[in-house]
Amino acid sequence: MILVSSTVFSQTHNEKIISILKANGSIEGYKSFIIDMTINPLKYNSNKSDSLKLVEIEKKLTDKEIEKRLSKAYSEVYNESEIDEIYKFYNSATGIKLLMSSDILEEKFRNSFLDVHNDIKSILDEAIAKNQKESEDNREIPIPSEKEDGFYSVTNLPNSNYKLENLILALKPEVKKSEILEIRASKDELNRNIINLTLTKKGAKKFKILTENNIGRPIAIVLGKMLISAPRVLTEIPDGRIQISGNFTDEDIQKYVNSLEK
Repeated sequence: MILVSSTVFSQTHNEKIISILKANGSIEGYKSFIIDMTINPLKYNSNKSDSLKLVEIEKKLTDKEIEKRLSKAYSEVYNESEIDEIYKFYNSATGIKLLMSSDILEEKFRNSFLDVHNDIKSILDEAIAKNQKESEDNREIPIPSEKEDGFYSVTNLPNSNYKLENLILALKPEVKKSEILEIRASKDELNRNIINLTLTKKGAKKFKILTENNIGRPIAIVLGKMLISAPRVLTEIPDGRIQISGNFTDEDIQKYVNSLEK
């Protein structure tokens, strides 16, 4: 004799789909993807007008709206009989165990590769230690500059091993300090300090032109009255998001952040 919950038969076709989507985490997962991973990063890095548009889009994406759209997609893939079978499975002892044990299973998966992770960590730790030593030996030291903060083209043609003190900067910056929207620090995979800059919409357009016109050449970056770096441009950068690596100390980073806040 087989006992099945009466709700299996009393729920409508659409209610069963929503129950399945909730059970397997599709609704929460997609909500997190579209709002937390897509809309929010754009919202906080866009101009006011675009941010307001994104807020309006987010308001439309209620739980009910997400359920409706995912349910429609689900019903286009599975027929009614298949949905009944899936629904019954998630209400079975095995289905419930599958849902309840997902975290445990994930931990078991990780532990199965613990030796691999440890080997990778060992290699990475050695690389970090080696890089930190090389960074101290070869650190490009920022030099004082009378130029205003911003991004500059370089008017002379330095060789491949150019030093900051040998560069001749243009009279005025192509991208000014006022066109830098945000500066923040992060670490790369080798634990080196990195400066992340986000430009305004106007600044991004100017920076696109600057990088487009200087491929293969250095562009100089002045922050806090210091020429901090002059990376060689490898490709056009159109989106106004810039990552600068230069073996910066924590003190360097804080000084550059403070200079933009003034």
